[in-house]
Amino acid sequence: VPPPHAHLLDEHPLERVGWGGTRRVCYKIGDTGFCVKFYKPEELYDREWMKPSIRRDILRRRFSRKCNSSSAEVECYERFWMRQSEEIRSKLPPVVERVFHPKLGWGILETYYTNPDGTAIIPYEFEIKRQESMEKRREIYDQAKALLEGLAKIAAPFYEPGNFHTLIRPDGGIETKIIDFEPISKMAIPLVKFWPWLRRLTIRRKARHYLKHIRETYGIAE
Repeated sequence: VPPPHAHLLDEHPLERVGWGGTRRVCYKIGDTGFCVKFYKPEELYDREWMKPSIRRDILRRRFSRKCNSSSAEVECYERFWMRQSEEIRSKLPPVVERVFHPKLGWGILETYYTNPDGTAIIPYEFEIKRQESMEKRREIYDQAKALLEGLAKIAAPFYEPGNFHTLIRPDGGIETKIIDFEPISKMAIPLVKFWPWLRRLTIRRKARHYLKHIRETYGIAE
């Protein structure tokens, strides 16, 4: 049975938004309020200087439901994240679905968050960088720090401290969102998959280094 919103891929144009990551790119699905992420198409390989090793990795994963990182994200969302407290669930997109495209392979369809001016939300480090108010920078930093500690406590399968995004609410308030959690560890032997205590240590270690980078780069006191 196709997921509830899979038909939107055939009914609306896909418009690329943002730069994307090393492997994946995000597309806005018309004006539906949803977006979809796939591995980058082959026509972008040369244009965006993708390493041969990354190209081979995408080739191996694109059409594999088991190995595809977007497919793994959906499975993680369904089996882990949605069993957590409301405090954690409120940071996640309300809609997350596994979808398939004949050319782009497996992907993840989810809620498309936008700021009041209609622009897509961006990673919190970039939002801190463009904020002129030190008070706002501090608020974004504090929210990210608290969320990272919350994820460490529950031993979440989350390995990239820079992946949070910042949503600007219509009233000017700020809310941290998790729209990229990539639950596949990059360790050669992914022991974190089996040992929750190691996941907690890994999150805290990475968070410590990344938050130090944020403080030193943008003048935020510890």
